[in-house]
Amino acid sequence: MTIATLGIVSLIGATLGFRFKVLILFPAIGLTLIAVAGIGIGRGDHGHEMILTLILIAATLQIGYFLGVVARTIVVLSVTSAMRRIWPTTGNGGFFHKGTDTA
Repeated sequence: MTIATLGIVSLIGATLGFRFKVLILFPAIGLTLIAVAGIGIGRGDHGHEMILTLILIAATLQIGYFLGVVARTIVVLSVTSAMRRIWPTTGNGGFFHKGTDTA
């Protein structure tokens, strides 16, 4: 397993974190389990090596997911503050009530 593999898995986790809720990690880790087992058996790795690889990849996926959630929060907060600057609201929530329109 190389650093590039961990980087790609981290980016996949960040993409999942940016778009989906936390429950997406269960099928993602399940698919990772299948992929690691298939590649490990194909390469002739020992069981403990495959388990260690799965733990490292699952942890990297979760760290990437967390970073994606942080990125999504930053984007949402920055867009929300920009929207407030573009469309400022009046004291009544931006709505004109009956009888308050002076036109």
